[in-house]
Amino acid sequence: MGTQNLTLHLERPESSMPDSKKNSAANSYQLGNQALKAGRFLEAIAFYDTALKTNPNDYYALNNLGLAQRKNNQHQDALENFNLALNLKPQFPRALFNKGNTLRDLDLHEEAIECYKRVLAIEPNHALAYNNMGLAYKDLQKYDFAIDCYNHALAIDPNHADTYYNRAFVFITLKRFAKAADDYKKFTLAKPDNATAFNNLGVALLEIKSFDQAIDSFQKAISLEPKPQKAYYNLANTFLEKKEYSKAITFYKKSIELDPMHAFSYNNLGVAYKDMLDHEKAIQSYEKAIALEPNHAEAYYNKGNELYRLKRYYEAEISLRQALDINPLYGAAAGRLTLATARNCDWSLRNQDQKALIHLIDANIAGISPFAFLNIDEEKGKAAERQKHCGYLYAEKTIQVDRLPKLVEKSQNTHRNRLSIGYISCDFYEHATMHLLEGILKCHDKNTFKIRAYSYSPQDDHRTEKVRQYCDAFIPITDLSDYDAAQKIASDEIDILVDLKGYTKNSRLGITAMRPAPIIVSWLGYPGTLGHPRLADYIIGDAIVTPLNNAADFSETIVQMPHCYQPNDSNREIGKKPSRIDVGLPEDGFVFCSFSSSYKINPQVMNVWCKLLIQTPGSVLWLLEATDGAKKNLIKEAEKRGVKKERLIFAPLVNLKEHLGRLQLADLALDTFPVTSHTTASDALWAGVPLIALKGETFVSKVSSSLLSTLEIPELITNSWDQYLQTALSFASNPEQLKSLKLKLKEKLHSSPLFNTEKFTQDLENIYLQIWRNYHQ
Repeated sequence: MGTQNLTLHLERPESSMPDSKKNSAANSYQLGNQALKAGRFLEAIAFYDTALKTNPNDYYALNNLGLAQRKNNQHQDALENFNLALNLKPQFPRALFNKGNTLRDLDLHEEAIECYKRVLAIEPNHALAYNNMGLAYKDLQKYDFAIDCYNHALAIDPNHADTYYNRAFVFITLKRFAKAADDYKKFTLAKPDNATAFNNLGVALLEIKSFDQAIDSFQKAISLEPKPQKAYYNLANTFLEKKEYSKAITFYKKSIELDPMHAFSYNNLGVAYKDMLDHEKAIQSYEKAIALEPNHAEAYYNKGNELYRLKRYYEAEISLRQALDINPLYGAAAGRLTLATARNCDWSLRNQDQKALIHLIDANIAGISPFAFLNIDEEKGKAAERQKHCGYLYAEKTIQVDRLPKLVEKSQNTHRNRLSIGYISCDFYEHATMHLLEGILKCHDKNTFKIRAYSYSPQDDHRTEKVRQYCDAFIPITDLSDYDAAQKIASDEIDILVDLKGYTKNSRLGITAMRPAPIIVSWLGYPGTLGHPRLADYIIGDAIVTPLNNAADFSETIVQMPHCYQPNDSNREIGKKPSRIDVGLPEDGFVFCSFSSSYKINPQVMNVWCKLLIQTPGSVLWLLEATDGAKKNLIKEAEKRGVKKERLIFAPLVNLKEHLGRLQLADLALDTFPVTSHTTASDALWAGVPLIALKGETFVSKVSSSLLSTLEIPELITNSWDQYLQTALSFASNPEQLKSLKLKLKEKLHSSPLFNTEKFTQDLENIYLQIWRNYHQ
């Protein structure tokens, strides 16, 4: 597209040959020109040959012969004739220009550029030479040079539509989509019947989130193109991003009707079904994409993701490994794979998979979920740095923060009496985050703060209703695109937006990346840095999880709560304590417990737990119910370590009140590592069960240590696996020592700030006020 040739000029110098020959040569030359214009290239070549037999020094005929040969794909012959013309007339811009075009046809771009430069030395205002030199630089991937050439061409001829098209192509390549959209608009104004240009304009508009304009452009392309498969596909992608899934499905199906072999349409159709929670149709669509394109790594990844969501972890692992077989640098697949095998407690390839994941991060491969990377075994002195780098790569390449608009550059709050705080999350329902946060929302000082909750939760329940009661406004944004959700938050003039999700499940950091508030804070949901300053200005931690001397490990500015960063609701009810028989525990014997998710259990953890069971006769390990595959693997791993399966007791999921009631039956809670207990730790402590913790180097490996430090029970914090084992054995073998510890815990529960919700809320509000003062200073 866009390559043009000089208009044929028929005039040429007078010849000194006899008139009869002169007339014959002129006649053949004119007939050649007519045939060339009509696209009859072989006929044109014959006429020019006839003319040149009469006058072999006619450099105009040599030039036009070369043109006809180029059009007929006889590139070497064309070059020979352009060179003959230039031998006769070295300063012949037409032959130089046409030679440059022919060299570019042959991918000899550097030589082509030299020809265009010689043209411009003779004719400095030769717009087409600048245009075609830009094409040569584009082909060499020297994009800045290409843009400079196009700029020169348009300065000479501002109405040259093809140059706008060519420059737009380079802008698309450089991901400068707003500029590309501007150029495509100028091209389509000049050439309103070009379907490809409207399709490309739509792509650029989609990238800058101008959804309605993108839809208009794709629909225009559809109206112009007899078989607009690409436009239907791109239109479907637009509706997918707008979260209008039914429309997206309709247009993916139209794309498939026009091209039943289009694997990408099937893949994205699967994504639309996934977002509509139609899991089986999603998997079927991915499988169709794979059948059409066996090397479709993304379809394997998407299928693995869907199987993961359905907790079919073994099948998910197979699909994710297939994606990695096709593309070993597929960071997203590698990250999801480690989570799938972790949740399935399948450790057979754990070391190999972790080394591969670390290698990808060290090689700057993006797409790895930072949440998955938290669960990598800590390497002393490097874990925090890698976690930050993983977050940065994910933000840059997956969220693509630099391509997103910034909606709020400066606060408009110059007159309001109340500071406007927005909480954004998908966990405003019966979720662990709400177990911690509910009391804070209830205790907020509504005279000083205006509280809004922005929810993209998958469901509403009794917890959601309480959030509605406690907040000044509850705004559902589930069905809004990231851009529309960010626009809504910006229009509400939030002063401080608190992201409660980070990189945890179902997060939508694309919203906060558009900066819909002047200040963004990361807190509670994600135990670590987000890795990129665009995503949050501050992280709320404490002296244990975010010590100030570790500031380099965080992309955010650290602000510390005076005690533990984790809130707790002091009004959580503890249910009636059941009997051991009622919950499947043996009547006698020591009960160790861990109600953390299965993915937090790993070989090191299991080694210590099994040693504890072996060295504490009659003891059992009480775990949270897991999938059949995870249970089977945990039992297998325990038996490998000499522990019979009967000593692992799995507890079903129950409501929080009932769970806290049954927790009182446990003697000692055991922490996991490197992902330590969070809500499960505070649950155990609130139920009066001491917790043995191992303190690591990173935020995520120090959360339980922060809880215990705030309770002032440092004897439960250990610094090595051996100390962890010995501490647990000491309490398990000394009933009086354990009894004394539980009495101490009971006292601390009533006096410690850890479970003082009102005091915590006041401290949190002071942090918000200090952040606000710092902003204005």
